Amino acid sequence: MVLNYLKIALRNLFKNKTYSAVNILGLAIGIASCVTILLYVQYELSYDRFHQNAHRIYRVTESILQNGVGETSATTPIPFAKTFAEDHPDKIEAYTRLFNFSAPSLTLESSPDRRFNEKRLFFADPGFFKVFSYKLKRGEAATALEQPNMIILTETMAEKYFGSEDPMGKIIRFENKQDFIVSGIAENPPSNAHFTFDALVSFSSALPFLTERQRTTWYWNPAWSYLLVKDDAPHELLPEVVKKYFPENIRNDATLAFQPLTDIHLYSNLDGELEPNSRIIYIYIFATIAVFILGIACINFMNLTTARSASRAKEIGMRKVLGSDRRHLIAQFLGESILTTSLSMLAGMGLVELTLQYFNALSGKNMGLHFTPEIVVALIGLVLGIGTLAGLYPAFYLSSFQPITIVKGIKSTVKGLSLRRILVTVQFAISTILIIGTLVAFQQLDYLKNANLGFQKDQVLVVPIQRSSLTNIDQFENFKNRLLQNPGITHVTAMEQVLGESHNTDVFEPEGSSGPVVVPRLTVRQDFTQTFDITMIAGRPFERDYVLDPFHREVLINETLQRYLGWRTAEEAIGKRFGTIRDNSGTIIITVRGVVKDFHVTSLHQEVKPFVLIGPPENNQRNGFFIKFMAVKLKPEHLRETIQFIEGLWKESVTDRAFEYSFLDDNLGRMYRAEEDFNRVAVTFTSLAIFIACLGLFGLAAYSTSQRTKEIGVRKVLGASIPGIIGLLSTEFLRLVLLANIVAWPVAYVVLQLWLERFAYRVSLSPWVFVIAAGSTLVIALATVSYQAVKAASANPVKALKYE
Repeated sequence: MVLNYLKIALRNLFKNKTYSAVNILGLAIGIASCVTILLYVQYELSYDRFHQNAHRIYRVTESILQNGVGETSATTPIPFAKTFAEDHPDKIEAYTRLFNFSAPSLTLESSPDRRFNEKRLFFADPGFFKVFSYKLKRGEAATALEQPNMIILTETMAEKYFGSEDPMGKIIRFENKQDFIVSGIAENPPSNAHFTFDALVSFSSALPFLTERQRTTWYWNPAWSYLLVKDDAPHELLPEVVKKYFPENIRNDATLAFQPLTDIHLYSNLDGELEPNSRIIYIYIFATIAVFILGIACINFMNLTTARSASRAKEIGMRKVLGSDRRHLIAQFLGESILTTSLSMLAGMGLVELTLQYFNALSGKNMGLHFTPEIVVALIGLVLGIGTLAGLYPAFYLSSFQPITIVKGIKSTVKGLSLRRILVTVQFAISTILIIGTLVAFQQLDYLKNANLGFQKDQVLVVPIQRSSLTNIDQFENFKNRLLQNPGITHVTAMEQVLGESHNTDVFEPEGSSGPVVVPRLTVRQDFTQTFDITMIAGRPFERDYVLDPFHREVLINETLQRYLGWRTAEEAIGKRFGTIRDNSGTIIITVRGVVKDFHVTSLHQEVKPFVLIGPPENNQRNGFFIKFMAVKLKPEHLRETIQFIEGLWKESVTDRAFEYSFLDDNLGRMYRAEEDFNRVAVTFTSLAIFIACLGLFGLAAYSTSQRTKEIGVRKVLGASIPGIIGLLSTEFLRLVLLANIVAWPVAYVVLQLWLERFAYRVSLSPWVFVIAAGSTLVIALATVSYQAVKAASANPVKALKYE
């Protein structure tokens, strides 16, 4: 019997090649899309789970907030991890800290002129390989980071520096000051980790480059701290750490928290993240899109099967007359459905293999399809599930035909027709929601990347200068003056961090406040506001002739901070005492020099908060202040020649660091990587969803036209025009698509409003988005149906009247 069912199923597939091709292709694309999205979701959920003890690894985060102002950072003070592990050996199995020097330069003894600035070089504790499950191909994990001046390279880095030579025991020079010995070669880290590294240096090697205060302070927080706990994270111990070790002026505002390692990629967007993370909301959205696409493909199957029911009515009637009961018919039709789904699955898996490389490039991932026993079982389950789900209604519907009605020639198709209309409406409602969602996501990303940030980000070249000779103010000013001689350069300044990308916080004591306040801040040099075109509301900027005073510092504050401190106007703030700095040379008085218009110092995911621009220090370093980056404002003309000029001047003047640069707008654009990835993937799968829906509509239109062949012939003989016949055949489908839009609009509006609420700054939902989506679906549906309509309307009416 099973063999007989199989023969009949194959016979029907080959007999109706067009419908079979549409069914299999639509379902194959739906399955391929669904599987690809699920691979993406699985990949995103797999971040950091490859570590053997991932469930026991925690990153400790630090928050210093005062009335919502301050920072919540992924980093902690340098002494924290070591101190906490030593204080609680019964709770902590191992720890490691990560610390970097903002792309230090490395050279080889054999080629000292070749310098590389390595952004992914981290200083790490010996416990790094106890906490994490990264593997060494050469060297001993237990001892490779134990001694000072030891460096571990990844396979890629080893090849970059040493080629085919054996790198073990070779010397790499750090910042032209310290020699590091290669003590291990690590496997290249997998891409599904919240951070990746190219080189690891023993943590003790960093200490000589830090002052005693930097090594021991519990205020400065430059280290990422990871703990391998023995049981559950001891949350109750963290308040004790704050109370015992943190400085008194921030103790009441500081909190520490355990963050599970496996939550970082999808749930963490803190200050100081090692790399930009994604967001869990996008996983939910992609999973929903996968269900939508698969649903549309299943709807196509049900529609086309029920539409063709009339052509199988005699077969069903004869089977019932000959004694076949309903159970056998249901089994047959479900078997045909599962067979079609199996063929679609094979075709879909082929599509996945063919397109996965393209999708990896599109999404920036490194996914692969591996047919493990678990995957095979899942695919078989998917075939059975889809086949049963898609074939359930057709099986029960077709098997319900009564032999007497079939013999008398009565076609009971009203119920099937109504269902088809409902399913077509559902299909295009889903497609409309996806179109509206994609358009709004594009609008939001465009807004995030091109919104007025309150400062100029275009044509600004950012050059790292930390630990180069340009950190010396005199040398920097000389270099700056030579740069400004080039007509393609308008302004030059320097700063502690990249504007808009990151910043630090500090404690100040403004005049009139009830006590110390914690405020985000950025240390800058002269011409900062001019370079970035930041608007002054009151006071004066840090001009080129700004006089440095060893016992006086000035700050610029933003409007929000002025209001936060209770100063009624910007003019009132000028000259106010803002705090003091005490060091070995004496007391430095800080006053307010000016008030600037609010600008965004973080991504547009967050609102503008109080902020301070601290004036140029007398020297490069005072009380933890650093100057790390130079910003060069360029004219848009002759950019390449201007950059070549800067590079040439750099090589002539700066011999202790390799020249590298980036554009500020590119740096800031990386903060929205999750949104960019989401948009690219969403557009791809929205297009596929629409294509699948149109494929089903094409099949239905073809069937509907074939059923009305004689009617079309009669109408043409009686004088009906081709446009009139096209309108007749298209109207019903267009009404359904219009109804689908009416259904989709309120759903899309509610969902998108909830999504947009996650952004502090967002676009509004324009009515034009809904109109464009409606117009697009109507045009697409009309184009899909019109092909069959034109073909039928153009046919010879004589042939139509001979039909059947």
